[in-house]
Amino acid sequence: MSKIDIIIERLKSAPPDLIEEVHGLLERNSFGSPGAAGGPENVIRLQQTCSAYPEQYEAFDGDRQVGYLRLRHGRFTVTCPDFGGTEVYAASPNGDGDFDDSERDYFLRFAVAAIENWMRGKIEAKPAPPDVTFIVDP
Repeated sequence: MSKIDIIIERLKSAPPDLIEEVHGLLERNSFGSPGAAGGPENVIRLQQTCSAYPEQYEAFDGDRQVGYLRLRHGRFTVTCPDFGGTEVYAASPNGDGDFDDSERDYFLRFAVAAIENWMRGKIEAKPAPPDVTFIVDP
């Protein structure tokens, strides 16, 4: 018995409208988790809203916005579910207000992975700084 079958079995005592709503979500694979209800993996769609200074995108899972990506002043940030949301990824690519052609795919892949993790409730904390000793000379 699959996990979905177990959930549906447990929902049998729930009101019919709730069962119908849950079934619809499973059919549309709307939970943001790959392969739910045996369907294909979700594909995050990036809509470029500005091509340079800043280069930015809105990320969608179906019709639902799940992320905002922006490269400005050499800092690339990803927030979920939209501008002003939780920062889930940050990097410093070579491009200042737009990506170099050689780095766009690289950073967008990390951005989409971070959005997918956020959708699954797995927001990764920044790693602790290395345990090193150093001196800064004036």
